[in-house]
Amino acid sequence: MKPPEPVAPLVVEFGADPDRVERAVAEAAEQWGGEWDGATRVLVLPLSAGLFRGTLSATLRLEAAAGGTRASLEGGRRAFELRGRATLALLLGLLGALPVLAWPFFPALLPYAPMGLGLALAAWLLVVARLTTNSPEDFFELVRHLLAAGEKPGE
Repeated sequence: MKPPEPVAPLVVEFGADPDRVERAVAEAAEQWGGEWDGATRVLVLPLSAGLFRGTLSATLRLEAAAGGTRASLEGGRRAFELRGRATLALLLGLLGALPVLAWPFFPALLPYAPMGLGLALAAWLLVVARLTTNSPEDFFELVRHLLAAGEKPGE
């Protein structure tokens, strides 16, 4: 696991009052599999960045601003770790791709080329095609979406 590293502060404006934003943050954190502690204002979110997964822990301040709420995510630290099984699958796919690449130079490897192609393709389909990336900005987009979905006509 990489050691925790500081995160640059993030400021987002919402067009709703702080109480509605706080409820939307709590709901969004639950949907993301994170934690929101309204008493200590600590937000813990799971993050994903390709072959890495980790968590972000930061303080979220909600302040009333002109026309809405200003949310400041500050004092954050994030830690990532490598997804071991996914990395192993990719390494096996790489080993499978070696006969495909090497057979022109070593013709004895030609019978193993189809198997190598199959292993490389399987690794791609199992790992690379399913990789995701999410960030605190994506979390705040979910909060914004929940706020918009909670608005009723005439409000």
